[in-house]
Amino acid sequence: MPPASGIDLSTSQKRELHEFMKGCRKAEYRRAVAILLRSDGERVEDVARHLSVSTKTVSVWTAAYMYNGLDGITSKNRGRIVSADGMAARERIPGLLHAAPEGGNVMLGRWTASSLHMALAGEGVAVSLSTVRRILCKSGYVWKKPKLRAPGSLKKDYRKRKSVENYKRMAPALRSRGVATYFEDEKWMELLAKLQCAWMKKGTELIVPTPGYTARWNFFISLDYVTGAIVWNSFGRRRNDEFRVHLSNVIAHMKRDGMRRAILFPDKASYHDTPEVKRFLKKHPELTIKRLPKKDPNVNPVELLVNRRMASAVQCNRCYYSRDELRKAGSQFLSHFNARYAVA
Repeated sequence: MPPASGIDLSTSQKRELHEFMKGCRKAEYRRAVAILLRSDGERVEDVARHLSVSTKTVSVWTAAYMYNGLDGITSKNRGRIVSADGMAARERIPGLLHAAPEGGNVMLGRWTASSLHMALAGEGVAVSLSTVRRILCKSGYVWKKPKLRAPGSLKKDYRKRKSVENYKRMAPALRSRGVATYFEDEKWMELLAKLQCAWMKKGTELIVPTPGYTARWNFFISLDYVTGAIVWNSFGRRRNDEFRVHLSNVIAHMKRDGMRRAILFPDKASYHDTPEVKRFLKKHPELTIKRLPKKDPNVNPVELLVNRRMASAVQCNRCYYSRDELRKAGSQFLSHFNARYAVA
């Protein structure tokens, strides 16, 4: 016989509800509790008060379970009703993104949500701008800035790169035998600032005055891979004459450190391999030159450890009005580099 107040459930139904409550959603859990309370003889008013819902809601839950079982109290994913135009836009947008904007329209350099919306409208697909953005997000597209990459990074000389990495691993052992390992690179510094993010008060804007023209100054930098110390020279030009002066400075630094020989890794710039440089190397057999892979700057530690720090410290949101000012600022940074970053 059913209870005086409530509903009659079998033992298997109660066990089924208890199992259902272990992994269900919060709303489904409340419905199952209401059904179990009703099966225990609780009145509709008491169950409604206990769960803070209306008596009508409790009655609907109870009826749904009695007619459909657990399916009656399981939440259904309503989803969004997609129109025919929405389906067409979802199929068309990936194709548009892989083609030039508007068939190569010179007035559009990239696809934006607005340009996609206009292109779809031109094809007779009537969807809103918000729908275009939603389709892009659900299709896995994000709005972000691309990265620049040199051609050598796309097609690397992996054998050359592996050889350079081996020398990096052997550098401490080579130094213990009197052989220093240097990586060499050049850095142009320009009068115009490199704009970077900075903290500003809301409603204000940092103005960086510029001279209205640009000029540049070059720095030759060689990094001792083991100690982190640098050898540097600054010149207004970048030729084999200046490079040979820098090589002389590297040899002098090597001898001051008590090393017998040095291995230098420059890139494949043309002024590194001129007849004058080759004659210089013949006169100084204690210096061995090994080339870095072509157009693969990520192999050279000078790029990250020195050049990037230098650009951030010297050119970040700061302009110069003469090459002499630029030379002094760059020289001041490099003069303090060893004291701050070198390990020995």
